[in-house]
Amino acid sequence: MPRLAIALATLLIPALPAQAGQIRVPTDQPTLAAALAAAAPNDVILVQTQVPQGNVSITKPITILGDPLLRIEANTIGCISQPLVRLAGPGSGSVTITNAKFSSNFDCFDPPTPIGGSGFASLFLYEVEIPEPLSGATGLGNGVEGLKTTGIPFVALERCNIRSAQNDVDICSFSQAIQLGQVNHAAVDIGSGALLVLDSTLRGGNGGYLCSEFASNCPFGVATAGGEGASAVKAGSVYQANSTLQSGTGSIYLAWPGSAGSGTPLNCFNYGSYPAVIAGTNATLPGTIEAVGDPKPGATWLLSFTLPSGASYALFSFGPGAPIAVPGLGTAFLNPATFMSLGILSPGGGFGIKNYSIPNDTGLLGLQMVLQPLSVTQGLLRPVAAVIVPQ
Repeated sequence: MPRLAIALATLLIPALPAQAGQIRVPTDQPTLAAALAAAAPNDVILVQTQVPQGNVSITKPITILGDPLLRIEANTIGCISQPLVRLAGPGSGSVTITNAKFSSNFDCFDPPTPIGGSGFASLFLYEVEIPEPLSGATGLGNGVEGLKTTGIPFVALERCNIRSAQNDVDICSFSQAIQLGQVNHAAVDIGSGALLVLDSTLRGGNGGYLCSEFASNCPFGVATAGGEGASAVKAGSVYQANSTLQSGTGSIYLAWPGSAGSGTPLNCFNYGSYPAVIAGTNATLPGTIEAVGDPKPGATWLLSFTLPSGASYALFSFGPGAPIAVPGLGTAFLNPATFMSLGILSPGGGFGIKNYSIPNDTGLLGLQMVLQPLSVTQGLLRPVAAVIVPQ
């Protein structure tokens, strides 16, 4: 770890985190579940198989890397009640998941949340894809969030794509009004926690399928609520940069004169959408900076940016930190335990590129890095975060 500090930093303030143990799937353990059972707190698990991994529970601080991609699917035929990745921690520490794709491969009345639970101080997701969960494809189905946590104070997303599903049904009723219930299953729901969203897309589920067949008129009792598109986010506070946070599209209740799809239907009701963001604070972070590719041992962490005029300094930490308001400067997202300065990022502003060398040491895999520019004219700008991944 000191070699990384020499390569990156001009001024090191605290001690650096110790290197973590590593477990490889399937070389060291046959499955992700087995690796989680065998791991010590803060270990790094590298999943190096394309075989889908089943629903698992995370009970200790851990880092999970897909190498190159971790696939998560339910490992039982039928439906399960717990999340595909269930967070059940000790109340402290963090969980990091990188390079993962989830699949809801069974149509359930109550589909499982792809990632859900509690028991940690923070959750970090990098390049995680959660498509719209399957709901209501063969009858009535309840909706579900893509990510839902309770009591986790800080969640950070970098280059993620997450969707949710609203209550849905796959058929029209016979001249009667269908009711789906008034719900708002946001793509990401973290309760009262703080959410940092970087370079990501979060989209709420669309309103469910609402129609009647063989109806000469709009059926009696069409509800004026219950077909809304879901929110993208529910949180105590949201900080976003270069991201799309979008509500789902509301339904249109259609009354077909014959079977569904035949003839010209009556438009009985247009449903709206819940707000894209439901939070006490919703702040868009200033500045433009992004990583060009992932940092890897023996390579460089390449950053491109467009900065305000005047000098900007590079502030750095190993892993994001919960938001800290700095009077007169803005909001910092750096881990105070590993904070350091890397000196000048840009002497005059405008467009630029910066390379930071990563030592050729596989012991660094899974290490998180966060850089946040500090502009002399505009204060703290948006951060950029990444995880060191295998070559």
